[in-house]
Amino acid sequence: MSAGVALKPCGDGPVVGIDLGTTYSVVAIYRRGKVEIFSNDNGSRVTPSVVGFMDGESFVGEAAKDLPADRQVYDAKRLIGRPWKDEKVQTSQPDT
Repeated sequence: MSAGVALKPCGDGPVVGIDLGTTYSVVAIYRRGKVEIFSNDNGSRVTPSVVGFMDGESFVGEAAKDLPADRQVYDAKRLIGRPWKDEKVQTSQPDT
């Protein structure tokens, strides 16, 4: 969290925040006045921003990075909001 940022209540329930970075992503929850950063299945609080698809299954983070490069999608942050037919979206798709 940046210095000088004040956290204010946002209603009654918890608030989930996602930092979708180009290299790593982080998920946190703000509840009862505290921020808790979630750990992934490997126990790390940061997850590589990579997804992969192979044999009808999907993979995230380290598991996706272990797949062949043509089965991975990375830099997904740069695809958000683009139409499906956009060239960058189409060239980012793994071969199926």
